[in-house]
Amino acid sequence: ERSDVNNAATITGLRQGKQVISSARLQMLLHLNFYFSVVRSVLTALVIRYKSVNDHLDPVGAAFLTVWSINEMIRLYLGYVANLKEKVPHFAGFFFLTVLQLVFIIYQMGFQGKRLPIDVILGICDCIFIVGECLIAYTTMRAVIENKTARFDVELKAFLDDDDDGDDDDDDDDDYDEDDNFSKDPAAEAGEPRRPSANAIITPSSLANRRKQKLGKTRVF
Repeated sequence: ERSDVNNAATITGLRQGKQVISSARLQMLLHLNFYFSVVRSVLTALVIRYKSVNDHLDPVGAAFLTVWSINEMIRLYLGYVANLKEKVPHFAGFFFLTVLQLVFIIYQMGFQGKRLPIDVILGICDCIFIVGECLIAYTTMRAVIENKTARFDVELKAFLDDDDDGDDDDDDDDDYDEDDNFSKDPAAEAGEPRRPSANAIITPSSLANRRKQKLGKTRVF
């Protein structure tokens, strides 16, 4: 009985669009990583300056700092948006830029011309942030995908149920519009409930348009 109550509560939350999947732990890591990135940028710039003063000009290091800083800002922004707004494409961009950051970190820790201990320390700290963020972000992204899939299934079931109920009252309505990828059902003429044809392609946009016609408003997916 308790399981049935939990399932009913979950379905109700999906119908109302109130179920929150965002991860507080991921948001905290991204927030702390932002401040660490600012400190790291300043320290890396000072290290490059120190190397240049000691007759070891490192143009690759300066280019590395510039590209790393821009990439880090975009990466953290995508992580913020992906987590707060539950956007799967932003999660994909976040993971892609994270891979690029790892390349920069590996270069800084082991392949630059003159390596100082602070370079290794900063690289290790950055790796700790990245590993933690990737693990939590992957789990959160899977939960978001499952939630969106379940929400679509609930909306589809609700749409079909509402459509069956409306067929009894709207005998003069036209059959399904071609724009919504629905076709006439011959069984409807015999008084049986109408269903989408087997070849119909049901998409979130078609469901939203059909529900707008039936209920006077558009559901949010």
